[in-house]
Amino acid sequence: MGDLDATVETGEHVVDLLGGVSSARGGSALAELRAALVKHRSAPVVSGFLDDTA
Repeated sequence: MGDLDATVETGEHVVDLLGGVSSARGGSALAELRAALVKHRSAPVVSGFLDDTA
């Protein structure tokens, strides 16, 4: 993942489109994105996204 800001922004947009984190339709995709971002948790933008989508 090269651009963490853009990745998180896209993830937030997807969560909004799916109707929130609890949407079953995007649960799998969101879980995959969160798993890929975990190694970048030290970046504030990633940490915030992971906390907001936990």
